[in-house]
Amino acid sequence: MRRLPRAGAESLPGKQMEWPCHARCRRFYCRHVRDGLGATVVKVWGGGLTPYGVLLLAEEYRLSGNVLGREGRLSDKNPRRLLYLHALETYLRAFLCLSGHTPEEIRKFNHDIEAMLTQCEADGLKIKHQSRRFIEAVAAAGDYVRVRYDIDLSYRGETWPPPPRPNVSMVLLHDALDDLAGVVEAAVSSSFSDSEVDPVPSSQPTGDN
Repeated sequence: MRRLPRAGAESLPGKQMEWPCHARCRRFYCRHVRDGLGATVVKVWGGGLTPYGVLLLAEEYRLSGNVLGREGRLSDKNPRRLLYLHALETYLRAFLCLSGHTPEEIRKFNHDIEAMLTQCEADGLKIKHQSRRFIEAVAAAGDYVRVRYDIDLSYRGETWPPPPRPNVSMVLLHDALDDLAGVVEAAVSSSFSDSEVDPVPSSQPTGDN
C-alpha cells in the first residue's frame, strides 16, 4: 500500500505532494499533485509525448505480442491478448494526439476503446469494416479489463498445461490491430514534411497469427 505524504508537507514552500490515484480519481495512470500553494493538479503519464512517441510505444506492444505468438503454448493466451489490446488503445491514442486532442481530454476516455475509435473516426480515421466490428465486440465484452484477471477454469485434465486449441478471436484481434496500425502510421508519417526522413516503422503483417 502506498504511504500518503506526511502531515504538514504541503505547507513547505514549493513542495509537491503526490497522492495515489485510487484516493482521488480511481485511475492508476495519473497522479494528483498538490503544489506549494495548495492547488491540486492532475499529472497525466505520457502527456509530454508527441504523436510519434505514442506511436512508437504502440509499436513496442504490438511487436511484443507478435513475439509471444511464436511461443507455442502462449500464442493464444491472455498475456498476448493484453499486449495487443493495449497496443490497439495506444494506436488510437496516437491518432487522437495527432488530431489535436490534449492529454487531459484523452485520459477521460478511461480505456473505452469504442469511444476512442468513434472519436478517431470523427477526426478522419478510416479502418476496415470488419476491424471496426471486432473492436466494438471487444469493447462490449469488456475484454480489455477481463483479460487481465480472467482465465479458462473449465479445464479438468490430468496434465498441465491444457492442450492448445485454435483461437479464432486472436487471429481477428491480430488482423484488426495490423489494420489500425497501418492507418495510424500512415497518418503520422504524412504529418512530417517531405524534407524529413520518415521515421515510422512499417507495420506490414508479420504472419504471426
